Amino acid sequence: MSAIKACIILLLCLIASVNAKAQLRYLNPMNTVFADFYLVTADQSYGGIALSYERLFNPKSTYSIKLGILPEFSSSILLTPLTIQGYTASGRQHHLDLGAGIVPALDYQEELKLSGIYPELIAGYRFSRGTGLQLRATAHFILSPAFFLSPSVSVGYLF
Repeated sequence: MSAIKACIILLLCLIASVNAKAQLRYLNPMNTVFADFYLVTADQSYGGIALSYERLFNPKSTYSIKLGILPEFSSSILLTPLTIQGYTASGRQHHLDLGAGIVPALDYQEELKLSGIYPELIAGYRFSRGTGLQLRATAHFILSPAFFLSPSVSVGYLF
């Protein structure tokens, strides 16, 4: 009789731990701020630093929306990449990061005006433990006006 009680107690503890683990998933951070270091920017002349904010669509999702700000001081252009990204299943530290979006170019020399919109595809690697520090290495394929590759390395913080 005591063996049956022990099995029942063990089973109840196992069910409780699975439920607790599922509830903890909702506490995962949904926001990330990044410093993106681009080796080549849209004018193809130098590297640049962008500040970006990423937000998951919901706590159980691996899909997010990301908005960045990348000033190009040599040409008075402000690039504002807006992408929708997805990465491989959570619960692991290493992820394949894929996305697509647009990069509006704003000219701020005399007044703020739109000087172009460039479509973008993203493929890369993301290292994330689920909290705290996040690292990324990404290739940005800019499709217009001329196709070029803009690699970047990012350091971020999840909160």
